[in-house]
Amino acid sequence: MTQTGEIHPRLSVGSAAPDFTLPDHNGTPFTLSAITMARNALLVFNIGFA
Repeated sequence: MTQTGEIHPRLSVGSAAPDFTLPDHNGTPFTLSAITMARNALLVFNIGFA
């Protein structure tokens, strides 16, 4: 769910992830499409950090 309350549809296994930009561990913006143009990428979102 987005900050505006919009619900994003789920992705199917094997489908392409939507492009996004997030800060990396140094705070530098990282855009998914910047690396997927040349190679595959594995995304892992850890949930439950407390």
